[in-house]
Amino acid sequence: MYNRNRGDEAMYTVPPKKTSILNILDILRKYSDENHRLSAKEIGDYMEREYSQKVDRKSVKRNLLNLIEFGYDIEYTETVRINKTGEEETIYTDWYLVRDFSDAELRLLIDGLLFSKHIPYNQCKDLINKLKGLSNKYFDAKVKHIRNLPENMPANKQLFLTIEVLDEAISKGRQVSFTYNEFGTDKKLHPRRNSEGDVRESEERCYGNSGEIWGGHTMKSINQQLAELYQNLVGEFTTKLSPEVGEALSSPLLIKFADDSKTEAADLRVMFFGQETLGWEKGPVDEIMDVYRDFFNDFEEFLQLPYGNCWQKQKSSSPFWRVLEQMKMTICERLPRSQISYIWNNIVKVCFNGHKLPSGVYYALRDANRKLILGEIEVIKPDVLVFFTGGKGDDYKISDVFCNSERFDRTPIEVDGNYRAFAKTFLPVFGDVYISYHPRALSRLARSFIIDAIAEQCAAVSVR
Repeated sequence: MYNRNRGDEAMYTVPPKKTSILNILDILRKYSDENHRLSAKEIGDYMEREYSQKVDRKSVKRNLLNLIEFGYDIEYTETVRINKTGEEETIYTDWYLVRDFSDAELRLLIDGLLFSKHIPYNQCKDLINKLKGLSNKYFDAKVKHIRNLPENMPANKQLFLTIEVLDEAISKGRQVSFTYNEFGTDKKLHPRRNSEGDVRESEERCYGNSGEIWGGHTMKSINQQLAELYQNLVGEFTTKLSPEVGEALSSPLLIKFADDSKTEAADLRVMFFGQETLGWEKGPVDEIMDVYRDFFNDFEEFLQLPYGNCWQKQKSSSPFWRVLEQMKMTICERLPRSQISYIWNNIVKVCFNGHKLPSGVYYALRDANRKLILGEIEVIKPDVLVFFTGGKGDDYKISDVFCNSERFDRTPIEVDGNYRAFAKTFLPVFGDVYISYHPRALSRLARSFIIDAIAEQCAAVSVR
């Protein structure tokens, strides 16, 4: 080992003994595999030749056993022999490091890179060298005949950046914007223009499904996906009921966003469960979705509709809506630079003659209700779920949707001396959620505490 002093003269430095364990690990990586095993003496010879460290066999053995204890996958052979004193002793030899990838697996990955028509030459070459570094020196002989790629092949220098952007879009269910390019006579890329001379761009949504990436104009927006979901499932709410009972059902609560592109671009999506519709008029799916959009996103326009006036008093005075508005303000104060999308939902999607469902009707519609809500969760992909569904008596409804009707455990959180009003729990389909009494059953102090706790959770999720 050499260092440079201020006069730039080469000066030899003896490596400290503490580095011997790392050097032994490096020798195993370079020179050992299942077919090339090393004895303690051979490891000691490599140590002296490559690192100028003289290490006896006992020290080699001790360091190797320490590496195994630290979690390194090192194999060896144990043999028992009789020593000079006539006693049995165990000999450890044939040491080698177990590889994460076999040589055949590495060769398969390298061949995949060689056949790729999209990875630039230099990046492909670097990747191949990294893969070769996962094996030992003997692997080089197996791939030395690999022919170098042509340096004049088409190059996309932003390939890996594009992959990262698409991967993030897939995981978050977001849209990505593309600008179409083409090569000009100067052999450089230029934005492609349409017949009117404008730069041709496209906003598309990417999906990951069974390891595949889907992108293109056929991908649907959130509102379009919800409409398709509802068209397929809403009919199930009446097929299991008699005509008389089905006639008494209200239209289900069907979500629609005023601008779903803002929802797709949101940094945080918060879904609140609570407050039944208690009797929206019936109609086709698209009209029912419009009712939700107009009510939740544009209340003034909703009041102009024939069935809107009955909601004016309820939304202006309801504890649920007041708490929801206060919560939105508190979350915005915690995350002033974040774009947040709020979604109102209910754990039971329909009502019966303007009231809650009778238990018999509820159980007849339980599967349809569960499929509809889980479908909405899959499409919207909320980051936070909050349930204002009442006390433990309503837990079975949450369980029916998220836990296959199996019991879940609450972690109570004290609120104004009450341990039943507010809790945190884990739902297998989603993760951690908050469950609270309906706001009308909470004191003003309790409401303030719960609002702050949920806003803190939203801020924590946003940071992740």
